[in-house]
Amino acid sequence: MNKTLRMTICLALGAVIASLAVYGQADMGTITGTVTDSSGAVVPGGVVTLTHAGTNAKTSVKTNSEGGYIATPLRIGTYTVGVEAPGFKAEDRTGIVLQVQDRLRIDFSLQVGSVNEAINVHEAVPVVQSESSALGDVVRSEQITDLPLNGRDFTQLATLTTGVIKITENGGGINGATSPTNGNA
Repeated sequence: MNKTLRMTICLALGAVIASLAVYGQADMGTITGTVTDSSGAVVPGGVVTLTHAGTNAKTSVKTNSEGGYIATPLRIGTYTVGVEAPGFKAEDRTGIVLQVQDRLRIDFSLQVGSVNEAINVHEAVPVVQSESSALGDVVRSEQITDLPLNGRDFTQLATLTTGVIKITENGGGINGATSPTNGNA
């Protein structure tokens, strides 16, 4: 096999592998939670509606027999999450921001009343991701254009994310130090 053909095959194989790696990086997230009444008893059969603020797209899911719900995959963005159940006042939460790979938990405690009565929560609810230890991050366009990238290597942007360490050619971290596990220490 001549050198040009081998180089072409290697480049094609590299492009396929790179495209598969990028394919796995979804810009989606999940919103989950539990719906209970004011006494703490679960509310099965409630309808949870998630509305994307940017597109007005609605996703509806029902609570299961344990009062739980899960809505996935959801596009990143700002959501209004509302729940309705027979015999209870409807409740809405606005300003829920879903980022890449987030798994947000939004629980509801419904008050007895008519569905026509509604409780609207307009302040941002502090969201704790108790459902997953996975981290995701969004690199803003300003960061891409303002930061100096050596040779415009987009993989350097990954180091802007918490927990990412650049590995050098000798197997060490960003400062060139080697780890004891690679046999060089």
